[in-house]
Amino acid sequence: NSTLTKTSQTSDQNQNQSRDQNLVTKKLGTFCPGCKIQTSTFSPDGKHFACAAREGNKSFIVLDGKEGRKYDNVYSIAFSPNSQHFAYEVKEGSKSFVVLDGEKSKRYDNIYPFTFSPDSQHLAYRAFDGGKRFMVLDGEEGKKYNDTYPFTFSPDSQHFAYVAFDGGKAFVVLDGKEGKKYDDVINFTFSPDSQHLAYIAEKGNKRFVVLDGKEGKKYDWVSKSFLTFSPNSQHFAYWAEKDNKYFMVLDGKEGKRYDGFDCRGIVGCFVFIDGFSSDSQHFAYRAKEGKKAFVVLDGKE
Repeated sequence: NSTLTKTSQTSDQNQNQSRDQNLVTKKLGTFCPGCKIQTSTFSPDGKHFACAAREGNKSFIVLDGKEGRKYDNVYSIAFSPNSQHFAYEVKEGSKSFVVLDGEKSKRYDNIYPFTFSPDSQHLAYRAFDGGKRFMVLDGEEGKKYNDTYPFTFSPDSQHFAYVAFDGGKAFVVLDGKEGKKYDDVINFTFSPDSQHLAYIAEKGNKRFVVLDGKEGKKYDWVSKSFLTFSPNSQHFAYWAEKDNKYFMVLDGKEGKRYDGFDCRGIVGCFVFIDGFSSDSQHFAYRAKEGKKAFVVLDGKE
């Protein structure tokens, strides 16, 4: 039989007790003898449990012990951040659709993983139909393109952005409005206060950052893995490279140029995460010069 159990850890037990002694397991129920559980998840508040199960050639959802309707396949189950909504993707025949709180979406040729907004009030996913890809936000279809990926909500859930590809060009679509077209758009991020959007664009053999629609200086390379705002959203930094020298660009000003910023392979290399302090008053990053690696704090080595 497939059995649901809940495991919790008591907080007032002596810290020296073993982990096993701190665990409390409770049987929640039994369902569908002979079924296989494909995937499972708890709601963020820990009050709900869901899994996708398979019996024979059919799959279905079990939510808080109650079995749902059977389909050909069930994928990508998820609760909203506030635990009040539950969604999953279904494949039925040659079509796919999303089920949100028991309501089915329109059917498409394919659907790619969905996501809830941080405030749990919106649901977005990428759909494929008739040879075109497009975003679906709260059930409303966006413009169709050759491709659309990646996508994200702003931290306050008031803005929605994604990268679209069409006609050999790439561009950001912010709240339904297309931005300037480039050869490629590599990465993008919202500021913590949701008031700014930055991304890396590529044109020819040059890369540059676009911040709130304004293009920055062009470089040979800009790191897609480090594009960051300060916690208070007042500062912005990224790594760039020109003529084989690497430097940090902070609030539009280039820092000192170094041989690199990755010290792997250097004796004494240390683990350090580049970035701003929690109060946004300081900024530090790694750098290397020759065989020496060091930290640069507020511009001082």
